[in-house]
Amino acid sequence: MTALQWIIKEAKIIRKKSPKMEWKKAVAQASAIYASKHKGKSPIGKKKAAPKKKAAKKRIGLSVVKKAAAKVKRFARNAQDAFYEGYYEGKPIELSKKRAELKKKRVKSAKRKKISEQSILNKIHKVKDDVNKLDEAQHRHMIGSVNKLLQDYRKIIDDIQNSQKIIDILKESLKNAKRDKVHASAIANWKIGIKKYTNLLKEYKTHAKELKKHI
Repeated sequence: MTALQWIIKEAKIIRKKSPKMEWKKAVAQASAIYASKHKGKSPIGKKKAAPKKKAAKKRIGLSVVKKAAAKVKRFARNAQDAFYEGYYEGKPIELSKKRAELKKKRVKSAKRKKISEQSILNKIHKVKDDVNKLDEAQHRHMIGSVNKLLQDYRKIIDDIQNSQKIIDILKESLKNAKRDKVHASAIANWKIGIKKYTNLLKEYKTHAKELKKHI
C-alpha cells in the first residue's frame, strides 16, 4: 500500500468516527498520523520536483556550409580511391604507388591552401607601399598642376600689362593726332586697335580671375 492509499483509508476511518468532520481535516489528521509513524515525513502537500532538463550542448565546429563542403570533398576522395582500387584490382604494387601519388598531391594541395602569416604580412606591406607611391604621385601631380596654374597666371598678367600699354600708346597717339597732322586712315586703325585690345584686356582679366581661384 502506498502512503497516499494509507492516508485515504485512515481519513475514511476518521470520518466514520466523526461524520461531521470535513474531508480536508480528516486527510490532514491522517497525514499527521502517517508522519508521526514515519519520522515526520509526510507525503501530503509535497510535489515531486520536475526532472531537470539537460541543457542542450552547444555544437562547436564547422559551419553548415563548411561541413557540407568537407563532406563533398570526402565523398569525392572516397570515390577516387574506390575507382583506383577497382582499376588496379589484383595489382597491389601499382595500387600502392597510385595511393602514394594521390596522397602526395593532396598534401601539396592542402599546403597551397594554407596561407602563411609571412605571406599575409608581405601582402600588407605591398599594399602600404602601393598606397605610399600613389600618394607621392598624386602629390607630384598636384604640385605640377599648381606650378602650371602659376605659369599661366603670370602669362595672363603679362598679357594684361602689355595690352594696357598698347591701349595707352594708341590713346596718346589719338590725342596728338591733330597736332601731328596724322592721316585719317591711321586714326581709324588706332581706334580699331583700341577697341580690339580693350576687348582682349577684358578677356585676360576674366581669365586671370578664374585662374586665381584655383591657385
